[in-house]
Amino acid sequence: PSHCSNMTTIGDVVDAIGFGPSQIVAACIGGGIWAADGAEILMLGSITEALSHDWELSRFARSAVVSVVFQGVLVGNLLSGVVGDSFGRRPPVLISYGCIVVFSVLSALTWNVWTLGFCRVFVGIAFGLGQPAWNAMCSEVSPTSMRATMNIMAGCCWCLGEMYSAVLILADDPALKDLDWRRLLIFASFPSLI
Repeated sequence: PSHCSNMTTIGDVVDAIGFGPSQIVAACIGGGIWAADGAEILMLGSITEALSHDWELSRFARSAVVSVVFQGVLVGNLLSGVVGDSFGRRPPVLISYGCIVVFSVLSALTWNVWTLGFCRVFVGIAFGLGQPAWNAMCSEVSPTSMRATMNIMAGCCWCLGEMYSAVLILADDPALKDLDWRRLLIFASFPSLI
């Protein structure tokens, strides 16, 4: 019917309202997931040598500890759409933050490569759950003219997370020979608390 062509969409309303404080808050929420990811990935890649010394890990085991995070991301990505469509975009993002903190701290308490790998899979699931939900939410709450900028701002937070971890690592041991990997894993979870 012709009356449907005059209907206002949610996108039209968001475009009419424009960019403002709500979008800045949303960008910080979404950017935090990316910052946490950057911090965790750099940290895990950097501490594998220290893990190798503590637990006498083979090269395969060291690489597996890092690889399982990405397997978790795959699972989280597969779940994110269903969870986001069923409960909204915000809950998966908030669940992601909580799980990143919990499983990162639990990673610091592990006693062997298997328990560490188990915890890191769930860190990956948390990233995989939160990032797509944020990307969808960004498109829904941003005016058309600012969508790319909002995603770029959130993506830049990944670099900030990596810089945060780099500073932690350099403060712990600039030579990267005797890193306190347990403490570093706990500190790497802090971006998820902000």
